[in-house]
Amino acid sequence: MENTIKYVQLYLYNNVAVSEECLCVGVLFHNLTTGERTFNGIKNFKRLRAFNDDIDVSFMKAYLAGLKAQVETEMFYLNTSFVIENFIKSFVGELKFYKITTCKTEDENFIENTTKVLLKHDFARNERLSEEDELKVIKNLIKSTGNTYSLKTLKGTYNDDIKFDFITGKYCVKIFDFKDRETLKRQLASARNWSYIADELNVEGKYEAVFLYTEPNDRNSQEFNSLLGILSQNTKNVMELEKGISFLIQTNGIEKIV
Repeated sequence: MENTIKYVQLYLYNNVAVSEECLCVGVLFHNLTTGERTFNGIKNFKRLRAFNDDIDVSFMKAYLAGLKAQVETEMFYLNTSFVIENFIKSFVGELKFYKITTCKTEDENFIENTTKVLLKHDFARNERLSEEDELKVIKNLIKSTGNTYSLKTLKGTYNDDIKFDFITGKYCVKIFDFKDRETLKRQLASARNWSYIADELNVEGKYEAVFLYTEPNDRNSQEFNSLLGILSQNTKNVMELEKGISFLIQTNGIEKIV
């Protein structure tokens, strides 16, 4: 059975007045077909403290648990129907929901799989999706919003083959998983190569490179900052995985985010 599901990410901003730096701390889902509502908040509070060492972790645990109860408990909506657009309006300041994405899907595990992509760091490595399955979920998200993607091979300046993870609209997408410091060191050469390819796309003018990444545990390491600098040299489209998915859906044409 096809279900229409809306979802939206909840972000914690480090300093909303002066910074765009933020961390995804939960995802709210509303299945319009069945009426089911689900809020999945983070459980990896070490990552939360690493993001902001002044955060009151006990408060955040209680806050996210309360939000889950409010969303999922029917007694809160005895006299009114749940409307996700109305629900998120009151969230301003350091905790804000992003833009709503609407998907049509027959995947029975849509909520579980989407959560494992958008809250990837919340799962132990043996619980995460494989790289192949993760890519499959991302492509299905693109497709379920009414957009399209292709796996075609491009030709470089010297007639060499260039294979991105997928292409959607004018965006050629390559995904990086920066697992740890050793992975970061090994990927420096690869990052330089992909940055060069991004420059080739700029010259040709038909496509733009989009580099999506999963942050390492140490987001302040020199290696990570070097990689971001290299990847950003020839494209402005370098972003964390969950933000990148929303970016691709939002900018791909059809009004899928409201």
